[in-house]
Amino acid sequence: MVWGCFWSKTRGPLVPITRTINKTRYVRLLRRYLFPVFDQMISCRIDDFLFQQDTAPVHKAYNIMNWSEANKIDIIEHPPYSPDLNPIEHVWVGLKKHLHQQYPRISV
Repeated sequence: MVWGCFWSKTRGPLVPITRTINKTRYVRLLRRYLFPVFDQMISCRIDDFLFQQDTAPVHKAYNIMNWSEANKIDIIEHPPYSPDLNPIEHVWVGLKKHLHQQYPRISV
């Protein structure tokens, strides 16, 4: 599994997730990788941003929602099973194609 983000024409880090993700690890991941992206956006004078994630159970955990609210992270809700409403899904398609070209024996 991989976590990633982007804004405008700028991409954030691609973070390989090698262990089962739980609420504690997810908060750690967001602190380590999402906050620097927000700082970069602010340095570019973008101070009005929203965060979108899918409906994975860890994303909807009570303490994740509380943590997001406490850190003033506005999360966009979107209907499940609607990848067309989540722009990063298009990025994953391209990444999978690229990986398959590089490593044809790996199932992606």
